[in-house]
This record gives sequence, structure tokens and C-alpha cells, in this order.
Amino acid sequence: MAELQAHGLTVNPPAGWEGRIFRRPEAGELAATGAGEQVVGMSAPVGERSFPVVQIATLALPLDVADYGSDLVDDLRPNDALVILKEFDPADAQQALFQRAGFPRPLSPNDFQASTLQRRLDGQGGYQAFFQESGRAFCLYVVLGDLTRRAAVVPGVNQALATFVVEPLVAPAP
Repeated sequence: MAELQAHGLTVNPPAGWEGRIFRRPEAGELAATGAGEQVVGMSAPVGERSFPVVQIATLALPLDVADYGSDLVDDLRPNDALVILKEFDPADAQQALFQRAGFPRPLSPNDFQASTLQRRLDGQGGYQAFFQESGRAFCLYVVLGDLTRRAAVVPGVNQALATFVVEPLVAPAP
């Protein structure tokens, strides 16, 4: 798959991976897409701000998948992985939850646990970290199709993570 770039985020999914970068439209906002970006799912609820999400996986990504891929994890096979990078309000980067500085990588197979999953499915394992990078607040969430296969699957996850680039936000010109 070709390199994806949008919203100051770049990822180059490895061969055999699929990916996208998107930001859900806010209530009343018309959806517009740039290079490497797709319109995905419904608009954010009224009054809620919307921030970019990166989804890459070793299986096809339907357009209507939830931000954290909750409706896709059922389809993960033993050698599959789903990687989500979800951005939060830049002001949150100063909050204790996002105190970790720098993108968490590389990951160790031992970083993955069944208890980390937002939705536990037998045999699966996950990793989640909140951090700040380039003054921006993020959650990295990774799901493995089979926790017992983590030693074989995590190197591919790390190959994908190595391609992520987060650029600092640029303030709009007055």
C-alpha cells in the first residue's frame, strides 16, 4: 500500500496491510477529504470536536468501522493485527493521561495482554498507550488476532509503527 498522509500524520503500511487516515466531520460540517483520507462513518455528535484517526490492519477495513475498530476485531485471524492511532484535543497533551513523551515503539511481544482489550475476545491480545508527540495527544491501540502468536506478529506491527510520523500542528495564519 502507498504512503498515507493527512492532518500532519503519515504512515506507510507494510505490504499486505491496508490503512486510512480520517477525521469524522463535526456536526453540521461538510465532509471533505484530502490525499490519503477517506470519509468514514457518521459525523461526531453535536458539540463534540473531531480529531484524526489512523487505522491500519492486515485485513480489509470496512468504511463503517468504529474509531477503535470494535466491530472489526471479530474478524481478526491468528496472524492479524489492527493498529489504531487516535488523536485527542491538543490541549489534552498537558493532562496526566498523556504525560508519556514520544511515540511508544518498538513494542515487545510481552507488552500485549488480554486484559488490555476494550472488548475481550477469547485468544486475542492488546496494547494501549496514551502519549504526546509533537505537542499532540494520542492513544495507540493495537489488537492481535491471537495472543499466543504475538512473537510472530509483533515484528510486523513494529515494522508498521516505524513508519508513523507526527508533525507539529501549525497554527492557522491570522
